Amino acid sequence: MINVTQESDNTFTISWDHEDPGESIFNSFTEQDFIEVLKYYSERSLSQSNYTAKSYKEFEEVDYDDPESDEIYHKDNNEAN
Repeated sequence: MINVTQESDNTFTISWDHEDPGESIFNSFTEQDFIEVLKYYSERSLSQSNYTAKSYKEFEEVDYDDPESDEIYHKDNNEAN
C-alpha cells in the first residue's frame, strides 16, 4: 500500500513497498512524476465532479410531467452530440 504522510513543514513523504510487484512501478518515479500523477488525477476528479453536478442540475430542471420540457431536454442534448 502506498502511504502519504504530511510532515510538520507541510511537505509530503510518499512511501511504498519497493519489492511489491504492484508497487515497484514507483521505484523509478521522480518527485516530478509524483506531482504530475497527483495533478492529473486531481484535475480528472474535479472535472468528473463538476460534470456530475452539472448533469444533476440539468436533471432537476426538467419537468417530467410536462412532455414539452422533456422534448426540449432531449433536443438540446442531441444538438450537443
